[in-house]
Amino acid sequence: MRRVIVLVIFFLFSLHALTDKRVAVMEISVDSSSKQYFTAKQLEQATQYLYSKLAGKMNIINQTQLKEVYQDMIEEGREKSRKMCVDDACRIELGRNAAANYNMNTRISVFAGTCTLTVELINLRTTLSEQGSGAATEFRCNIRSLKKAINKVSSLLLGERKSTKKKRNPPVDSDADKAACSYVKEKNDIDVWKEYLAKFPNGSCSFEANIIISKSNKNSVDNYKIYEKSDAMLVKDKDTGLMWQQFHSKSRMTWFAAEKYCENLAYRNYGEFHDWRLPTISELKTVIKGCQSGSSTCKVEDSCLSLTFCYRDNSCSCPKNKGPGEKGFYWSKGVWKYRGDEEAKFWSSSRHSLVMEFFWYISFQNGGVGPYQRGSHRHYVRCVRGD
Repeated sequence: MRRVIVLVIFFLFSLHALTDKRVAVMEISVDSSSKQYFTAKQLEQATQYLYSKLAGKMNIINQTQLKEVYQDMIEEGREKSRKMCVDDACRIELGRNAAANYNMNTRISVFAGTCTLTVELINLRTTLSEQGSGAATEFRCNIRSLKKAINKVSSLLLGERKSTKKKRNPPVDSDADKAACSYVKEKNDIDVWKEYLAKFPNGSCSFEANIIISKSNKNSVDNYKIYEKSDAMLVKDKDTGLMWQQFHSKSRMTWFAAEKYCENLAYRNYGEFHDWRLPTISELKTVIKGCQSGSSTCKVEDSCLSLTFCYRDNSCSCPKNKGPGEKGFYWSKGVWKYRGDEEAKFWSSSRHSLVMEFFWYISFQNGGVGPYQRGSHRHYVRCVRGD
């Protein structure tokens, strides 16, 4: 059973210090990528469970009282929705109306298929996150693992761990940190996050930076780097410098539709990049692992696109489902997200040099390289861009 990995990014407040804080526990929120894993009812139950773990040990406002305060806000016309607060402005007003001086915000996010439960304490006087008062833990994206994650962060928040001697943090230039924090969030690039953390190890964005960098380091497989940027899951090949979609088209499509699919990604500025395109056959061959068809042994490449002169059966394919990837596909395991059929055929942008209506493709079921008619056959698409 997978062990839950806990990331304690900064020192938690001690139990005796909590008595001075009147805390409102806000409903657990989810980002757009984690909505599919938890229902609204489950989140409500999880919030109540978090409250029960902390009640009696922290000065926490009763959940019933909190709901009554929110009902009053609705009746007074300050809120239109009868759902629990989800935006920061509403939550801050709710906490203040409930006579709290701190809000406890808890959220669930997803990165590379792993959920993270993050807890932070918001000072309602400054509306800023309280430094030294948060925790995060990773867990499997299901309700049972969420319960275990709540148990873990509750223990951390209550100081139920071996005491460690705290080091005095150096003072932070608040203006410079605020500007740097805003900049790094805007860029959302792993190298920029690392630069920020090196300069502001105790800055207001250090908690988030540590999580992002930790996940990035953990999500390296073979020569690939897997990361998220602006809700796009990306794979960077360190050897070739190529950047790929980690996912692929939801359905198979003709070559014409495949070309349009990548153009639409570019138009949408997917991952904040506007140069997505169909890969050439040479580029697509670099994804093949465990079969000689991915090497120069198979002569089909950008400079040799004739079936007659470049293709050989024994050098451009391998036995079905004997590769190193999931389901025996001929790609690296743990890198690509695949939800297609058993053949896993993908289009390239490379045209057969003698038959104009035929374009080259690869089947990752057997590492097979071959040409198909672009208007009648349908394959999947995984777009690429240069660095």
